[in-house]
Amino acid sequence: VPGPVKNLQVVDTADGEVSLAWEEPESDGGAKVIAYVVERRDVKRKTWTLATDHSESPEYTVTGLQRDSMYLFRVCARNRVGSGPNVDTDKPVQAKNKFDVPEAPLNVIVGNVTKFGCTVSWDPPESDGGSPITSFIIELRDRTSVKWTPVQITKADELSAIVNDVIENKEYIFRVKAQNKAGEGKPSAASRPVKIMDPIERPSVPLNLVSQDQNKNSVQLSWETPLRNGGSTITGYIIQRCEEGTDKWMRCNTRLCPDLCYNVSGLKYGKKYNYKVFAENAAGLSDPSNTIGPLLADDTHFAPSFDLSAFKDGLEVIVPNPLTIRVPITGYPTPVAKWTFREKQLSTNEERVSMTTKSSFTELIVMPSVRPDKGTYTLTLENDVTSVSGDIEVNVIAAPSAPKDFKVLEVTRQHVHLSWEAPEHDGGSPLIGYQVEKRDLSRKTWVKVTAGIQDQELTVTDVMEGKEYLFRVTACNKCGPGEPAYIDEPVNVSSPATIPDPPENLRWRDKSASGIFLTWEPPKYDGGAGIRGYNVDRLQRGTDKWEPCGDMVPELKVQVTGLAEGQWYAYRVRALNKLGASRPCKATDEIQAVDPKEAPEIQLDAKLLAGLTAKAGSKIELPAEVKGKPEPRVKWTKADLVLKAEDRVSIDTTPGHSTVTIAKTQRDDSSTYIIEATNSSGRATATVDVNILDKPGPPAAFDISEITNETCFLAWNPPRDDGGSRVTNYIVERRNVDSEIWHRMSSTIKQTTYKAVGLTKFKEYLFRVFAENQFGVGPPADHLPIIARYPFDTPGAPYKLEASDIAKDSVTLAWYEPDEDGGSPITGYWVERYEADLDKWIRCNKLPIKDTNYRVKGLPTRKKYKFRVLAENLSGTGKPSAETDQILIKDPI
Repeated sequence: VPGPVKNLQVVDTADGEVSLAWEEPESDGGAKVIAYVVERRDVKRKTWTLATDHSESPEYTVTGLQRDSMYLFRVCARNRVGSGPNVDTDKPVQAKNKFDVPEAPLNVIVGNVTKFGCTVSWDPPESDGGSPITSFIIELRDRTSVKWTPVQITKADELSAIVNDVIENKEYIFRVKAQNKAGEGKPSAASRPVKIMDPIERPSVPLNLVSQDQNKNSVQLSWETPLRNGGSTITGYIIQRCEEGTDKWMRCNTRLCPDLCYNVSGLKYGKKYNYKVFAENAAGLSDPSNTIGPLLADDTHFAPSFDLSAFKDGLEVIVPNPLTIRVPITGYPTPVAKWTFREKQLSTNEERVSMTTKSSFTELIVMPSVRPDKGTYTLTLENDVTSVSGDIEVNVIAAPSAPKDFKVLEVTRQHVHLSWEAPEHDGGSPLIGYQVEKRDLSRKTWVKVTAGIQDQELTVTDVMEGKEYLFRVTACNKCGPGEPAYIDEPVNVSSPATIPDPPENLRWRDKSASGIFLTWEPPKYDGGAGIRGYNVDRLQRGTDKWEPCGDMVPELKVQVTGLAEGQWYAYRVRALNKLGASRPCKATDEIQAVDPKEAPEIQLDAKLLAGLTAKAGSKIELPAEVKGKPEPRVKWTKADLVLKAEDRVSIDTTPGHSTVTIAKTQRDDSSTYIIEATNSSGRATATVDVNILDKPGPPAAFDISEITNETCFLAWNPPRDDGGSRVTNYIVERRNVDSEIWHRMSSTIKQTTYKAVGLTKFKEYLFRVFAENQFGVGPPADHLPIIARYPFDTPGAPYKLEASDIAKDSVTLAWYEPDEDGGSPITGYWVERYEADLDKWIRCNKLPIKDTNYRVKGLPTRKKYKFRVLAENLSGTGKPSAETDQILIKDPI
């Protein structure tokens, strides 16, 4: 048998292990030493336990020891004859590391929390236990649980980790442990609880606020949810209103509205209101939605109509009775009634015309009526819904006109012989006779001489010598007496005529910078001779000379012209008969010759009051009526910038009107347009909200993540501009960078995420995404090229591959994990053996090995093999370890 081994020593201790080394015996007993036998004994026991009986080299590591126990060891050499004497260790040895586990890491902080995970960071422990830290272990537990679960292991030089193995909206607590060769150290202090969710912000504004079912007390509002909820569920909405002309916004709902619609009640009839909506989540209120309004608190509008059945046979009026047309009407709001006669619109500014319109009727009164009022009257009813028109035939029957050529044929002391001719017109009714009257100049009353005579001459005998008489004759028809005809001068042979009295009631109106309109009444007494006309004079301030305003005026009115602008004038009138001019009437006060002033007033087309919405590419017009004296200056602005005429924009401004026309409208034509009119009397503005609908813009914040060998994850935000219409879907396309052809992956995507599949490993791709609404597909959002591969590498090679426990058909292999895991945790190992006769490597395991040791079974006896190990992660299989020497598979005995 062999002699005893030499220099048996304990060369190393570890947790549960003791490593021994010795030298070969001086004598092998004449036969080759084939193995060494190693035994161990707990000092508390008397029996020895075999550790191994086939150690081929003079060293061995005894495993499976209790860390807190003390052990003795002995070794002997063995040849084919038998075993030599045992050699014992000098003193007991404890199977533990020469160093301690690390202390707890410090300052564990959890940050960058999103719904996908969070970042955990820490500081290294104050002590590494005497052995370099090899890794850190991150553990977590649900806040409602007491169980800690390891979720990630990092390298020693990494003091932070991104943890994704979590569930959204759950709360977790984290801690970290350091590890060295002695094992895992104490855990750090636990972090504060962290809820896995995206950071909460206020939601974006509610979209597309619209109104419907407006009445005089309430209005129904509806809207769409915000594009972003800020990472927190929207708890409800707040609706506010503001009465037009004030800046005081009032909340309409006392409790949050959970729906996307709300009925605003308590409105004041006839008032106009603006409305806006806020969204609320856990972070607070959003900014307000777009404001709509002003909306009139009024009932539902419907088209106007009228009933002309009472006038199917026309209307007959006797002059001067009022021409009255009263027509029943319907419509809401109460329509505006316009009356037209002979292609001219009637106005209450006309002296004889009055018009009244109520909710149930409209009435036209022309008073007194005259013969020229005969004809067709057109009634037009208009409200903001539509307009309707109808005609009414009116026949005006008047008294006859004055007889013509009334004169005195003969005057004696006993009679006056008169004659005349028939009137120019009979008023539309046959004459039934003539009526002759006389008046003593000393009296004011007319006395009837005769009535109903058919002749056109008459001798008046009821006169007194020396008296002066006036005579008049009137034609009569069924409407009554017509206008009288007078003898120009009194018939008087006993007393001479005199100048007339002054005119009375001199008045003025319609002054301007160059003229004025004067009216007056005739004198009470014409001096015994007919009034031939009137002289009008003016006196300029600062002078004492009255100057005539022109020739003699035959009527009781005159338009004075030729005034000097800004000067002050007084006016007077004198009556003329055949004997001369009367004394002047009482002069007017001084009146300045200046144009009247009116502040500007702007009237928009009724269709523009609620705003204008049009499709891109169409032409829009913004017409406005502008009034004011002097003529106002007009300016249009858009978004606080003065609007100027250019290729697509034209501005047509004429006295009383201004129109902006935009051809081939574009989305950026959407804005608030303001028309401003100014003159020396003031300023007026009006606004028109224009919304041009178009295709949406490109999606925002397009990003690609979670790239693998075959897939990637696309995410984006809705377009910043949806074109004025809700985005209905998204379209995703891709192409190889070495191709010009885009392949559509999907055109029916409703969400803002998409998982692209079917990629080819290591191929480079371009992706783009489009938004689509009812007006078409907008421009794409592009992304930089990506390569279809995991964002990490395959692991490095395992090392220290060793074989042990060789049997007749198996062998045990053990190794250390690679220094580099490629950036992704190792998922397993593959063991391969080299078949020399096949000259290739063959896998020994069918499934990846989770541990760092493996027993290869089913090997043929007396055959030699080389072995190697490969590590694998999600990226694939890494480089192989260094291969073992050739190992002979045989029975150890």
